[in-house]
Amino acid sequence: MEYWLLLRAVACVAVAAVAASSLGLAQGKAAPQGRIEVVGGTTYDWGDVQPGVLNGEVVVKNVGKGDLRILELRASCSCTGTLLADSVIKSGGTATISLALTTGSSAGRIHKPLVILSTDPTTPSVKLELTANIRRAYTIMPFEFFNVMNAQVGKESVAGINIISLSDSSFTLFPPELVEGNVDVRFERTTPVEVKPRSITPVRIFVTPRKPGEMRGKIRIKTSRPEAAEKIIEITGTNVPASEKKNTPVRE
Repeated sequence: MEYWLLLRAVACVAVAAVAASSLGLAQGKAAPQGRIEVVGGTTYDWGDVQPGVLNGEVVVKNVGKGDLRILELRASCSCTGTLLADSVIKSGGTATISLALTTGSSAGRIHKPLVILSTDPTTPSVKLELTANIRRAYTIMPFEFFNVMNAQVGKESVAGINIISLSDSSFTLFPPELVEGNVDVRFERTTPVEVKPRSITPVRIFVTPRKPGEMRGKIRIKTSRPEAAEKIIEITGTNVPASEKKNTPVRE
């Protein structure tokens, strides 16, 4: 009886050893994982640029032992990222992401995030910072349009904007011009004016609607700065009401 108990104990030990060995082998054969690295760092800087759409490229590399899959590129509303190849990157391989950033009316230093999501088990989310220094000759305040309120047919209404110089040197602002519209426009400024560095120059127009309904118009603003030679500014505002008809008394 003791002999059979001894054999059973030996068998249990052997089974446990085999199980442990199998587990160790299974763990040793775990699937290799991909690892992401942004070549050149996680900041992409365009430097000093003019306003517009900025384009660029960044390269990501798989520095792991297994495949790496790019799952998604998440960007802010003013920038985009597009993977230019297959989303699966082999070990040691690279992929290129195309960048586009729209500066809009921004001026000075701007920062926009682009997040890269991948199957990297240790760093599944990598934040790429897109930055640029927008060199703009001027900006327009309070709005980038001429806002005409309570306009009436045949009556003149005033609307204005301010040219805010962002330049370190003077430039010339030429008289505005009416490009198109269903309104008559008279301009306050009829001769060129020098805009000094970091100054505010008002531009006023006098608008006379020709008929009821929606006002439409476009004004051309021109300067001597090559990077800001011309800008079209719209005329907008509340709809023009129809003229009130006066009741004529009926004579008996």
